[in-house]
Amino acid sequence: MKKKTCLLRPLRAAAVPRSVIGLLLGVLVANPAGAAPSSPVYRFWNPVIADHFLTISPAEADTLITAPEHNWQFEGVAWQAYETPTHDTKAIARFWRDDPQRHYFTANPAEIAALQAPGSPWRYEGTAWHSPPLGACGVGPNGEPQGLDPVFRYWNESLQAHFFTAAQSEVAHIFANLPEWRFESLVWSAPGAHQTSQRVLSITDVHFNPFADPELVADLAMMPGAAWDDFLAMHASTELPKTGQPTNYALLTTILENARLRVPAPDFILYTGDFLAHGFNRQFAATFPDAPPGALEDFILKTVTFLTTKLRATYPQAPIFFTLGNNDSFAGDYALVDGGPFLERTAELFLHSWLGTSVEPADYLTSYLDHGNFSATMPGVENGRLISFNSVFFSPRHPDEGIEATMDAQLDWLEAELDRAAAAGEQVWLLSHIPPSVDVFATLRSQPRAAVSQWREETLPRYLDIVRDHAPTIVFGQAGHTHMDDFRLVSQAGGPWPDEEPELIKITPSVTPLFGNNPAYQVYGYDSATGEVIDIDTFYLNLSDWDGSALTQPSWVRYEYDFSATYGLPPDAWGFNALYQSLPFDPARRDSYLLHYGSANDPSGIAADWEAYWCGIGALTTAEYRAQCPAVFDGQ
Repeated sequence: MKKKTCLLRPLRAAAVPRSVIGLLLGVLVANPAGAAPSSPVYRFWNPVIADHFLTISPAEADTLITAPEHNWQFEGVAWQAYETPTHDTKAIARFWRDDPQRHYFTANPAEIAALQAPGSPWRYEGTAWHSPPLGACGVGPNGEPQGLDPVFRYWNESLQAHFFTAAQSEVAHIFANLPEWRFESLVWSAPGAHQTSQRVLSITDVHFNPFADPELVADLAMMPGAAWDDFLAMHASTELPKTGQPTNYALLTTILENARLRVPAPDFILYTGDFLAHGFNRQFAATFPDAPPGALEDFILKTVTFLTTKLRATYPQAPIFFTLGNNDSFAGDYALVDGGPFLERTAELFLHSWLGTSVEPADYLTSYLDHGNFSATMPGVENGRLISFNSVFFSPRHPDEGIEATMDAQLDWLEAELDRAAAAGEQVWLLSHIPPSVDVFATLRSQPRAAVSQWREETLPRYLDIVRDHAPTIVFGQAGHTHMDDFRLVSQAGGPWPDEEPELIKITPSVTPLFGNNPAYQVYGYDSATGEVIDIDTFYLNLSDWDGSALTQPSWVRYEYDFSATYGLPPDAWGFNALYQSLPFDPARRDSYLLHYGSANDPSGIAADWEAYWCGIGALTTAEYRAQCPAVFDGQ
């Protein structure tokens, strides 16, 4: 059989000297390098010993990130590679020497033998990762050959150090500005765009409480929201809240600082709503009983401005896509006014602080000012589009009984946006706050027992039908609101047991620990060609095991979640569906689900009612829920 051939993925000619271009043009491909998903190789720099370090191990990277005393500074993802051997890859050996302190990586058998020879100062530390050789070709999603990125090796005589990179921008910078780094060779290949996992930061439900330091509230009310961060950094309490308490400045700061360490340059950020603390208006009235008209609205706007400013200062470049939560209004919980003053006074703020050029300003202002929706281009995904859909009006707890016209107009808008995306061949991520499903928590506390929907029952079927009709276009769904690490599945056929290709709605755990959960955020890896999520990491602040003492601090923890490592399933709709259908029969998976539900808080709180929560994953309407889980209502 004739072997496939292709070239390494081309670099811009200006990026490399002509001698290197000659090498690239001479490298032909013999066999395709395996189509298994790749993993990021993390790069660190130690300014004390002037050494770079590379690892594919998330645990090893996490140890270095969270231990600054080791002097290793996280620089991000260097390239992609494989943790285990795949077709036509080579093991990359890792070496270390004590004087000078240096790491070295090679796949060259002669180099490996020389470094391991008697008397060598180098110590072999094992296989670092597996990479395709220079004579390999990547495999695309349909089995077609795809180009690979070459990895360049440089040598610095003064530092007696090597440097490895696959980034064209770094190659160009070295060639133009750093002659002390001498190009040595191309050493191996890295999977290209079709196998590269891009990174997204997902956070939700901050519920920031500006009343946490009562002695500071009067000062906050007198200054612009953009000035709050500097003021609070100097004066706010550094004590973290305990589980069951709202988010204060100390918690918000440690969450964002930790996220920036682990994900220094996400492609974009998702924020799925609820900027304001629960009971915000009540706390304001108690603090300012004689406040003049408009003072509450001004203070709310300052709080939202503070949050948008702080998140933007943490991540100056990445677009931040958001949706409004049920607490985000001037009128109170679930009381957002359609086309009202909250939308009017926040529209420009979000446009200029968070969205920038990802939206067309006129279209954004029209849809956001009308109902709080918008559509944006999504960076990192080929033909990617993000649709932010305001679900607050669909809650049965919204006080406006005449909201039907608003809901119909919103569904018309959503259907039209999805039609346009489908016609343009776009791949959509659909963002909303309230999941379209049963409220299991409220159902279990209802007397007499009744299934309680989080959406108005008269509109939920049409929304679900729109999602089903556009299943080829919607590749990922995202929600918040519950504060827990959970998910929902929209069956293609309808009914409580999703078929093989349901639509996934991932629910991100909250920052606030108000409901007894640990504060958490998630990082998604996604395929830039398909928009599919291929990796999920969860990070949480372990408040539940903290004694609350001022002499100690709670620890940051990285899950083995890594969804795939925990459940042995891919983190896509098929994998979540397999998890859903296995929970009644697989105690180990069920225990993991219960543990992760509250971000590693005590899972016993829902263990007794696990079946009721499990039913809520796939039985989205109250009729489906009662049919699938009659035991929830037995004896009621």
